[in-house]
Amino acid sequence: MTHLQKNHELKGGKYRIEKVLGQGGFGITYLATTKTTVQGALGEMEVEIKVAIKEFFMKEYQLREGDSALVETPSMASRELASQYRAKFIKEAQSLSRMKHPRIITVADVFEENNTVYYVMRYLSGGSLQDYVRRSTDGHLSENEAVRFAIQIGEGLEYMHTEHQACHYDVKPGNILLDDKGDAVLIDFGLSKNYDAAGQQTSSTPVGISQGFAPLEQYNQMLDKFSPQSDIYSLGATLFFMLTGQVPPEASMVNEDGLPEAPVWVSQRVWKTVEAAMQPRKKDRPQSIRQWREMLASQTASQQSERTFLSPSQRTMPPKEEQTEQPVMQSNETMVSDHAKEKKDSKSGFSILRGIATLIVCVVATILMMPLCRLGSPDQDGVVLMFVFGLLSVLAIVVILSCMEIISARILLVLRCVSSVAFVANLLMLPMWNRTLTYTYILLSFGLAIILALSIGIKKSS
Repeated sequence: MTHLQKNHELKGGKYRIEKVLGQGGFGITYLATTKTTVQGALGEMEVEIKVAIKEFFMKEYQLREGDSALVETPSMASRELASQYRAKFIKEAQSLSRMKHPRIITVADVFEENNTVYYVMRYLSGGSLQDYVRRSTDGHLSENEAVRFAIQIGEGLEYMHTEHQACHYDVKPGNILLDDKGDAVLIDFGLSKNYDAAGQQTSSTPVGISQGFAPLEQYNQMLDKFSPQSDIYSLGATLFFMLTGQVPPEASMVNEDGLPEAPVWVSQRVWKTVEAAMQPRKKDRPQSIRQWREMLASQTASQQSERTFLSPSQRTMPPKEEQTEQPVMQSNETMVSDHAKEKKDSKSGFSILRGIATLIVCVVATILMMPLCRLGSPDQDGVVLMFVFGLLSVLAIVVILSCMEIISARILLVLRCVSSVAFVANLLMLPMWNRTLTYTYILLSFGLAIILALSIGIKKSS
């Protein structure tokens, strides 16, 4: 037996093993349950929750006899090596417990038992990113979704590099889990290294290799100095896998032949960020995760719409919009920009015509009302009509300029206020004027009402 059996209890019954989730060269991860107290509407309640527990277990050097839970290291020569990696495992757990970031797995407890060490983590139900990609109908993710996951993992790595002076050195789809919201979380820090303020490693244990995802310097064990560029390479390789559904070529092959051409469904702009991250020489890659994430974000500024996360049971059929998706021959950024421009031009053209139509209506209405104003003094009528025509014309021109977005929202607000006050004032003053001026001010009020309505219909942000 190499792993703990179902219903085995740890830490005095606090945790109960349900099943094995996975096993690597240095540990076994279990699904377990534990009880915790939560505050509810009826007071405190004890509930059972799921957690993941990682056990230090070097499968090449350690074993369990029969049904025993005790971990043994039979070879004397292996005990020193196991002791060295056990100390590193404890350090990894303690380091993880200090990291508080939504893109990095949360460690809640660390303890020793059965001649080995355990640490307890939040259980993530979405499965691994590797399985998620392979379950996709097309065998790869859409560009938007792949970029979203890459940016999320980049955020976690940036926090790790800048806040804790540590490198992961094992970034790959199998070490990225999805939570119930479909967001990516980085796990398995078994190969990670911490560095001091001078950038020198604090442990000298060798670092393993994940073929296709590890850079050349990792094959050569040249990681004695702080090396965020190595994680950048692995993150670029992970993006390669998400976009193509294929494990990237090994670093030596990339060094000799470069990366293959981009698939037809991947834009050249995004593919360039993959190539930048997977440069064979460290100095040719982006020198920080932030620099690479900004490069990726700038290349895909118009492509950040997030696809709804699908549970494993929902992944048998692709979303409707993906079934009709065609290879993108033009960058999404350009297409979105052109569509927005056409929409804006169309809206602006309609608004200008509306403003011109308002001006014409005001002029025609003024001319038609002129015979009704001849009952009074001609000179007086001329002055009044000139005032009315001038005021309506100015207000209509202001509306046109507003539609063309030449004037600011504040001026438009003043227009609305003036039109409102003038309209109400004219209605109140109608009984005070003679017949000629009454008709004239009816016309003024009618024009002000039209312009007020049109100005309110224009939506501008201040």
